Order: sequence, then C-alpha cells, then structure tokens
Amino acid sequence: MHTTIRTNVRQLAWRPSPGEHYLSVNVALVPDLIKLWEFGHSLGLQPELTVIQYHDRVEVHLLLLHEQLEPGTVLGFEWNALIERLLEVDVPDEAIRHTYGGQMAREAA
Repeated sequence: MHTTIRTNVRQLAWRPSPGEHYLSVNVALVPDLIKLWEFGHSLGLQPELTVIQYHDRVEVHLLLLHEQLEPGTVLGFEWNALIERLLEVDVPDEAIRHTYGGQMAREAA
C-alpha cells in the first residue's frame, strides 16, 4: 500500500527530475532551526520548509536552493562553499541533502 501525504507545504520528490537541482537540510538533525533560517536569509537565500516523501519515511527539510537547469548543465564548485558555510550554524553533514536530477557534470579543474 502506498499513501500520499497532502499538505500546504511544498513536497519534493526524493528522486529529482532531470536538471532539478536543490540543496536542503533535514530539520530533525539541526540543533537550532531559527539560526539556520536566519543564516539562509543572511546569504540572500529564501529558505522554505518542505517535505520529502520516501518509500518508508517522510522528512521535513529547510530548502535553501531550488532551481531547474538544462539537463547536462555543468555545475561549478560554488555550492561546495555554501555547504561548508553550513558548519557555521552547526549543521551536521548527514543533515545536508545536495542533489541534482540526472548526471551531474563537473567543471574541469
């Protein structure tokens, strides 16, 4: 049996569509959500609470980045710096979800 949860909170697919790129943080693993929310705003982001429904669980995430790129877009490493900055607000590595639908190409060094 498969159940779909309906809420007024945006739902993200656990497997993004081709070209869909997002960075989110599992709020259950964050010690201070308000600090993270304010941190996101200080970086010029628009944080948004979302849910990701997996086959066996539902997770609540703070979505920091969500964009639709052309499939096969080459992503630079600018997002690595943002991910590293999350350490400033005590976000553990296992709380961070950085994903891209399809094959993520990287810039040549």
